Amino acid sequence: MATRDVAILEVLQEIRSRTRHHVSINVSDATAVGMALTCSMVDSHSLVEFSYDRGVRSDVSAGAHKLALTDLEFATLFGIGDTPPRTLRTDAQLRALEQLPEAIEIRTNLSAALVTTMYESGPQGAWKTSPVVRIAAVAALCRTGSVESCMGAILGGFNNADSRTLEDLRSMMEDEGHCPILLSQAIAALSATVV
Repeated sequence: MATRDVAILEVLQEIRSRTRHHVSINVSDATAVGMALTCSMVDSHSLVEFSYDRGVRSDVSAGAHKLALTDLEFATLFGIGDTPPRTLRTDAQLRALEQLPEAIEIRTNLSAALVTTMYESGPQGAWKTSPVVRIAAVAALCRTGSVESCMGAILGGFNNADSRTLEDLRSMMEDEGHCPILLSQAIAALSATVV
């Protein structure tokens, strides 16, 4: 088994453990990853309210800080490392998600914010060829924590010259409010890629 696969399995095991501790019902691995990713978003409270039923919602809200996906876990699950990200059965789901008007707008703005990074062949290639990379980049933009380190992991590199434009885009999105429907769909699609 490849080192990357082992690292992903270790992260999944940790997420399962946290979820069992904080959520009173059994959930699938994809749902547990989704909960962890949801809890790591900037507006996690609203997203939890939108995404989960009442009983689960209260468990997730109460344990949100402990359930949240760390930057390192995010990078392990969605970073490209030495191999392209897995797209498995969700490729069609991710491609459909990318066709939504809100996703197109965010992706266009994100690509413009990463203009210097996109001059590098590695990040440019990852961005052009993988829907997992593009959707994970949108999720990274809406997360708490280090957007730059998550982007670097997702794209296979990040040019610090893009830090300011990336932060400006993030601020603009926070001011306008994140689209909970798009984010919940992105979270579900991304979660399914790693289990």
